[in-house]
Amino acid sequence: MPIINRDEWPDSVFFSPSNFLELGTRNTGEKIIQIGTDGDCPIVAFAKTDNPIDEDLEPIELWSLLKFSYVPDEYVFYDKPKKITQQKKITQNLKTIKKYELPDSGEFELDYIPIDSQIIAVQMQKDKPCLWMLIDSQKENYDIYKKRTFCWFRTGEPIGYTDLIHIATVQSNGGNHVSHLFELKNYVDYNKLEDLLAAKKWREADLETFEILKSLCGYEYYDSTWLNSEEIVNIPCSHLHTINNLWIKYSKGRFGYSVQLNILKKLGFQKNGNYEQISECLENFMGKIKWNTAHAALNFTLKAPIGHLPAILAWGMATSPTLDKAKEAYFCLCSRCEECNL
Repeated sequence: MPIINRDEWPDSVFFSPSNFLELGTRNTGEKIIQIGTDGDCPIVAFAKTDNPIDEDLEPIELWSLLKFSYVPDEYVFYDKPKKITQQKKITQNLKTIKKYELPDSGEFELDYIPIDSQIIAVQMQKDKPCLWMLIDSQKENYDIYKKRTFCWFRTGEPIGYTDLIHIATVQSNGGNHVSHLFELKNYVDYNKLEDLLAAKKWREADLETFEILKSLCGYEYYDSTWLNSEEIVNIPCSHLHTINNLWIKYSKGRFGYSVQLNILKKLGFQKNGNYEQISECLENFMGKIKWNTAHAALNFTLKAPIGHLPAILAWGMATSPTLDKAKEAYFCLCSRCEECNL
């Protein structure tokens, strides 16, 4: 990942590299790149090349940068920020085959699987089950990965899961044992979210909700501040109902997606409205439930305005150059909630 020492900025929001903004230049020739926000203050970094996405960037507050500048005209800022366009390298579309050793029973997960990876074989090797996967080498460098959940079943064993895909059947112990490997689609463990909500740990529950949404979209976003709108439409309705019902139950009806959707509808929410209508509606909505503020000012108590949570901190709903992207994602989620009759 291009941003280093991000752990020193626990309350800040960092942009996805594809959303970095070039703000200006330094007299040394370095580019001033906005890589995130800390409340209302932009977080920037210096880039030495035309591909800051490939560099290690050290965050610094823009105000601190200007405050401690002792050289006249050290920084020159553009009238308008420039979108970063990564310079494409001409490479071959190489693929590799990777092997994963698997547990021999029960449910398990494989993390950090690059997108579009294809299972090509499962068999025993030295008495251990192994899986081979065809992986696009270039996509290993992406910041979007897929977490995949699997489970072994014995012949005759009852199966309590839905949305199963059979992957392979293998023999072990000289053919005396037969096991069937299935991939579990859209499987989510809601125990952690329910425990957090029951304990009134609203901030932690908000972040756990975001992790669940990422999983339901099909990918793990390790360097993103929001969900992609094109993936939100894939969230199954049953899971949106489960998330909503848990928030409704433990907040006594104050928080939840259905609560937010009702407020939006009263403000004129129209799924097929034009850009101006949608933008105005969302602006009014954010003002009503107090989302038009910095992250640190969000209220993680039952005294928060009705509909204030789940707020999804990682979306970056505070004022920033990426606000339109965050609003677009939230609008898509609201549209999906309406389709699912929340």
